[in-house]
This record gives sequence, C-alpha cells and structure tokens, in this order.
Amino acid sequence: MSTYDFSEFRERRQTTVWHTLNKLVLILILLAGSVMAVLYFLPEVRYLRDMKNRRDTLQTEKDTKSAEVKKNHRVEELLKNDPEYVETIARDKLDLMKSGETIIRMDTPSPAPAPVASGSESD
Repeated sequence: MSTYDFSEFRERRQTTVWHTLNKLVLILILLAGSVMAVLYFLPEVRYLRDMKNRRDTLQTEKDTKSAEVKKNHRVEELLKNDPEYVETIARDKLDLMKSGETIIRMDTPSPAPAPVASGSESD
C-alpha cells in the first residue's frame, strides 16, 4: 500500500482562494479607475455638449440674419432702380395720395388688454 500526501491538495485549495481574491481586488481597482476616468472627463463632455448647443443657436441666428440681409439688399436694389417702388413707399410714409385715388388701409387689430383683477371687492 502506498501512502498519499494530501498537503498538495490543501495548498492548491488555499491558492485558489487567494487567486480568487486577487482577481476580485483587480476588478475593484479597474472599476475604481473607470469611475475616476468618467468623473475626470464628465465636465469636458458637458462643455462639449454646451458648445454644440451654442453652435446650433448661433447657426440659427446667422441664418435669420442672412435672410434679413437678403431682404435688405432686395429693398436697396428696388430703391435704387425702381421709381415706382420709391413712389409707393414715399406716398405710404407721408400719407399722400394721387388725385382720384382712394386709399384703404387694413391694419391688424391690436389685442384687447386683459381685464385687470382688483385685489379688494366690496359687498
């Protein structure tokens, strides 16, 4: 009969426990590093998002201003080259009319003021 030495099995079991704990610590370290990286870059991501929103706002404003500039250029060209347009604008601004002409103005009605609620009512 041969004798068996079980010390190797016990040693192996203890090694696997330490091995498992080492893996767990390594995972925790990696997780902590990931959290720190996210916390480090989060302000930059927010800043980038804010800058994109600002860019979109400025682009919209630029488009609005471009449309206004085109309209003003068109009016300028009409004022330079179209005497009929100049006459119409001048008569409108000065409230003048030609003989035999009837002017009808259709102004948009101004909104009615909201009723003001009084703070004290007497019975």
